[in-house]
Amino acid sequence: SLASAWAYRRELSRDYRVLRVLLLPSLLGGAVGSALLLVTPQRVFDAAVPGLVLLATLLLLWQNLRPAKPAGQGGAAEEFALPSRPWVVFLLQFLVSVYGGYFGAGIGIMMLALLSSFAGNVDIHRMNAIKTVLASLINGVAALAFLFAGAVDGAATAIMMAAAVVGSFGGAVVARRIAPSKVRWFVVALGLVLTAKLGWDRFAP
Repeated sequence: SLASAWAYRRELSRDYRVLRVLLLPSLLGGAVGSALLLVTPQRVFDAAVPGLVLLATLLLLWQNLRPAKPAGQGGAAEEFALPSRPWVVFLLQFLVSVYGGYFGAGIGIMMLALLSSFAGNVDIHRMNAIKTVLASLINGVAALAFLFAGAVDGAATAIMMAAAVVGSFGGAVVARRIAPSKVRWFVVALGLVLTAKLGWDRFAP
């Protein structure tokens, strides 16, 4: 995720205000989620995962189908409009981060759904940039918790980290060259496929 965030550094330069709001709940949620995983059986969340990913995907689908808002003076509709009660966004990001620290599958789709709820006409590449930074925080906190708990396979982790750095950086570079509308629909399609896969793994006989 950090490699992907570096690739998106130009997009991030406009959205430090949103990052400041979401940074703390991401750190707290990642810590709580990883702690829960260490003390509870994974099946506690397993049954809910397909439904959570599907809900986030449907929210993104709804955002895609909505008519674009007309740009206001100064391009206001192209900036994030945090709600009058920021604690709502804080709480929702905390819950998403708890899930991310515990399980993680589909967390990117969930964060995009949350960001799109107050994004107006903001480019999805900017939302992706914010998402990658927050995912780095959540995964980093969870990784530290698992490391200190002795629950990490060092060799497997090193291989996966190397592959993840190459893949996330390359994916971000490619995604930035694709039209935002196509990226939005690709994310929805990916969410539906992931929902089907998670549902099959959980409920298939």
